[in-house]
Amino acid sequence: MCTSCVSNAEALIVGAVSATSATVCLAQRGIDALSGRSSDQRRLAAHQANADFLSALGHDPAQVLGAAPRPRPARVNAARAGALLAT
Repeated sequence: MCTSCVSNAEALIVGAVSATSATVCLAQRGIDALSGRSSDQRRLAAHQANADFLSALGHDPAQVLGAAPRPRPARVNAARAGALLAT
């Protein structure tokens, strides 16, 4: 089989995997939003889980992953900022 040819089955599998991964990501974000978990908390928890896994394998997490993620600066909604300035 040539490398530029893709069968219908392969295209279907790639599409299904892509749709599934997007759905899982959106579902996780929805669950986090309902539970009140911020994206910074999610990023820090993921980094900690990866660091624990690498430590169990005998690797140095700081060397492989780098520093733990820092909280992002708070974003203010433009409409809300305008309402605050008007008062």
